[in-house]
Amino acid sequence: MICNVSFPVAPDYYAKKFDDNVLYHEVIAYGYFVTVFRNCQYWGPKEECRFCDINENARQMKESKTFTLNAPVKPVAHVEEVGREVSREALAKEGHQAGVRFLITGGTITKTLRGMTEDEFYAQYTRALKFGGPRRHVALQTNAKTKDEVKFLHSQGMDEHNANMEVWDRKLFEWINPGKNRRIGYDEWVKRMLDSVDILGEFNVRPNFVGGIEMSKPNGFATKKYGLNLPTKRELTAARCYMGNDHGTYDDYPLLMEAPWYQDPSCRTPEQVLQKAAGWQAPRRLSIHGPQDV
Repeated sequence: MICNVSFPVAPDYYAKKFDDNVLYHEVIAYGYFVTVFRNCQYWGPKEECRFCDINENARQMKESKTFTLNAPVKPVAHVEEVGREVSREALAKEGHQAGVRFLITGGTITKTLRGMTEDEFYAQYTRALKFGGPRRHVALQTNAKTKDEVKFLHSQGMDEHNANMEVWDRKLFEWINPGKNRRIGYDEWVKRMLDSVDILGEFNVRPNFVGGIEMSKPNGFATKKYGLNLPTKRELTAARCYMGNDHGTYDDYPLLMEAPWYQDPSCRTPEQVLQKAAGWQAPRRLSIHGPQDV
């Protein structure tokens, strides 16, 4: 036995589909995650990030009999409509127009895509989600952007930017991310992230590291000798300090290592885990998790 597993309750909109049979959940997953371009123009061993599977996933999607969305680019109209449905469901479940958050991601566009630059391409989705309904927080995940690019994307509705640096060590950055290193470089990447904070503010710029790749062989670290503690956020409740809007697979490994309450065998559901972490007297119902009656 490795760990306890529980499954989130699927949002109601997961049962819907468009007239062309594209399922809503293939457009926006989990109520927030939007992969709008399922390929990457960083291509081949001299360009692709060594851990990334986005191009392979695109090939698998084309061959899949389960998923219907084979096109690598999602229609803006589909994204806008499913975003509206997420807001409608939030209103129905919460009894008021609760705020929603979207994360737009996809492959790098080094030249153009459908006649648009990377900024122009992703801006159309940013606008569709930011201004397609009330109380929207929109994050965009791309390469590190210059200050002028961040200003433009912010004007188009981007509230938060994730500049996927993948790994902090300079030599590993150069080895693991050959395309990013050749086209932008380590020093410029860091500078752009710092400059982005001037536009978007603290807590709205993320480097997004992929835990584990710093130990990739043959060039990675042999041990994690520095023993850095799990980073925490300044939040009111203990649970939120560790588990925020993006809690999921990416967080599980460090939590297993450093949060003693995370794998308490008495905790059988996400609600019970949060109850123990936060010191609540009884579980609290969370709309994104389940099951409730285990």
